[in-house]
Amino acid sequence: MVQWPNNSGANQQWNIVQVSGQLYKIVNRDSGKVLDINGATHSRGQNLQQYTYNGGNNQLWYFEPTSGGYLIRNFETKQVLEVSAASTANGAAIDQWMALNQSNQAWTIQ
Repeated sequence: MVQWPNNSGANQQWNIVQVSGQLYKIVNRDSGKVLDINGATHSRGQNLQQYTYNGGNNQLWYFEPTSGGYLIRNFETKQVLEVSAASTANGAAIDQWMALNQSNQAWTIQ
C-alpha cells in the first residue's frame, strides 16, 4: 500500500465493516479485499497489503480517537498504520509502527 493524491477512484476508497464489538475489517471498494498485515508479522515497518478476507487477527482493526483524527491499530500486532518516515512523497509506503502519536499516524475518516 502506498499514499497517492486523491483521484476519487474506487481503488482509493475503503469501507469500514464491523466484525465484532470494536473490531473492524477495512475493505477496498474496488478489489473487495481487506487491509492485511502480510504473514501477521509483528515487525515494525512491515508494509500493508490487500488480501482476501480469512478472519485472521492480522486483518482486524480498531480505532482510537486522537487530536489529529484516529489511530488505526491492528488487533494482532497492536501496532498502528502510518505513512513511513512521515513522507509526503507520492508512492510512500503505508506500514505499521508502534504508536508515537505523530501526524503521520493520524487518519481522517470521511
